[in-house]
Amino acid sequence: MTLALSGQNCDWKTAVEEFLLDMEATCAKNTHIFYSAQLRSLRAWAEGEGITFTDFRKTHLNRYLMFRTNCACTGMARKRLLQSSTVRIALFIRIA
Repeated sequence: MTLALSGQNCDWKTAVEEFLLDMEATCAKNTHIFYSAQLRSLRAWAEGEGITFTDFRKTHLNRYLMFRTNCACTGMARKRLLQSSTVRIALFIRIA
């Protein structure tokens, strides 16, 4: 699965919208809703940090995941959050 955004400069809004459009067309409704929530959170964090979509790198992903895990999660909830966030965001970044 490859989107038209590959290799192009684009902003967070465009990248997320294009990805979610593809998810809506190819995934179950609940999957689309879940990805939407995950990516809204990532986008808000990145924009708040001044990180553009084209500049986003693995180091930024690591910082974001640490931010997420420090938001009132402990134990197994933290582990599940890290695993699910990492997989979904990695898929988004790879495709977009």
